[in-house]
Amino acid sequence: MLNSPTDVANCVTSTHGQGRCPPPNLDINCDPEGQPLEQYPMLKKLGCWGDRRRDRAIPSLERTDPRLDGKYRPPFPKYRSRINPVEKCYKVAKDRGYKVFAVQDKGQCLSFSYFSSTTYKITCVVLWEGQRTTMDVFTVTVATVITVLSAVVIVVYLCQRTAQSPSWPKSKQPLAYLRKVTPKKIRLQLPLNSLDDFIPVGEATEVHDVVRLFARRGNEFSVYSIDWEQEVAVLVRPVDGVDLKEHPFFLDAQRENAAEVLCVPLERLHDMASAVTDKVAHVREVFIFHTARCGTTLVTRLVEATSVAQAMSEPEVFSVISMALYRLKQSSQHGQTTPHHDCPVVLSNEESTIALLKNVVTLMNYNLVTSDPRHRDVIVYKIKPDNILLGDLMARAFPSAKTVFMYRDGLEISESFARVLLRQRYVLYLVFWLMVRLGLVKLIFPFPDFLRCFGDDLKFSAVRLRGNDLFYIFTRWVGVMQCAADLQKKQPGYFFHAVIYYSALVNNKEETFRLLMEKLGLKWSSYGPGEDTDKIEKALTEDSQAGTSMCAKGTKPGEKWVPDVSSRWMGQWEQEYFGEVCRHNGNEIPGPDFLLPGTIV
Repeated sequence: MLNSPTDVANCVTSTHGQGRCPPPNLDINCDPEGQPLEQYPMLKKLGCWGDRRRDRAIPSLERTDPRLDGKYRPPFPKYRSRINPVEKCYKVAKDRGYKVFAVQDKGQCLSFSYFSSTTYKITCVVLWEGQRTTMDVFTVTVATVITVLSAVVIVVYLCQRTAQSPSWPKSKQPLAYLRKVTPKKIRLQLPLNSLDDFIPVGEATEVHDVVRLFARRGNEFSVYSIDWEQEVAVLVRPVDGVDLKEHPFFLDAQRENAAEVLCVPLERLHDMASAVTDKVAHVREVFIFHTARCGTTLVTRLVEATSVAQAMSEPEVFSVISMALYRLKQSSQHGQTTPHHDCPVVLSNEESTIALLKNVVTLMNYNLVTSDPRHRDVIVYKIKPDNILLGDLMARAFPSAKTVFMYRDGLEISESFARVLLRQRYVLYLVFWLMVRLGLVKLIFPFPDFLRCFGDDLKFSAVRLRGNDLFYIFTRWVGVMQCAADLQKKQPGYFFHAVIYYSALVNNKEETFRLLMEKLGLKWSSYGPGEDTDKIEKALTEDSQAGTSMCAKGTKPGEKWVPDVSSRWMGQWEQEYFGEVCRHNGNEIPGPDFLLPGTIV
């Protein structure tokens, strides 16, 4: 991780050369700090920085690109063997869309997308030159018009989490504790849910018998996230009288209505789950995997309206786990030492990770069953698209569960996502599209790991204009579809019990839903005994995402859903670019209109 600036005298690098500039033939610029570099007008020096202990802030890009052959070490101390290492590393990182890169150890190139916490804080490109623990830091200077446009888009249409509260502990907690909180006001949440979504109120109260507390009050607390630094699971209690499942997205309802958090050491989760296992042993889980923007919210609203099942729409704890595993995998592939808080013991092997998944779901089952007036014992979990990376582990953790996959044409999903981000402002899309095509901008929106993890695969490294927003939206769809196809082939009896295409829901919502329930082994009719026909009709006719940040049309809660008949934003260029992404993925998915076997259309 980046530490505080070190004294320039400690930067014994090819640039500083023990305080002396190198020979001119090495093409190294020694301009004063804070000044643009003549050779690299896009960079500006910010000072000398150092690694913290032995951990590097970002992984190596060596041998991931033809321009970086791994041969960067000098044959003897005063000279380097790589020509123009700064420029080469800058270009490779730029082509990948990375906002952070480094050159150190006399030429080694380092960069990766999950250096997000530092990127968000400094929003700059860093350039390191030197030994293994010191580096020069620079920022990128961008054309004024692009900077202003990007700032307007981000400030007006996004509202990232506010400054992190210093009041939350940053080390392992030996005991569970309760603490009152006030939610921060966040317009569009992109980073994963965490304790930093809340302002702590008052002092924490230690809980010595958390097993007994949860057995008694588990109907009040639902699993929200995991804090890897504290090594605790975070559960939240909403303000009195709030039904979290009335909100289209459970994770948003938890964040916006939290009144108190219960933080439980991860090693105590098994004891908590064991204490309530018998009370939820009869529960049957259904997991909906999907590509997003494909009707899954409608399905969860319909499930919740029935008498035979209940639904939880997008609990974020699965993404917290999947992205922690993703970071571990990337660090391992790049030969990096992972910081302790990013390498929790519970994720050190598959068996302990499976146990964590089981414990988390057991706690969520107990919360849902005990808080539901009808105690419905079939629970449909609609999880987020990146959670398909957990597919193999979830099949082992929940072998008797049913699974569903829902998806839609890749270009349609991409346009729907763009309309949400740009709030239906087509003129903004035109400006963005032009800048992408001219190669003037990479990421306008600060996509977090769960939106970028598929695009960061090396198989997409040669895609032109790599790293822009459309690139990551396209690769996300392709990556999820490829995972779904692979899971279908490896475990056809488990993946999937039903595969639903968006058009089936659009054409006949009720019949498609009835068929889905049938494939899940559930007998259901909108006019069956115990069904509330008014609730069913409301779920069928209203916009399921109305009133949320993910509703592109900006409709208010309760407004009717109508199909979008406006002119398409995306055309031939996007179609060709999408095809290029598919070609780099392989031969199985030829284009955005690909259909999986057994799809209900």
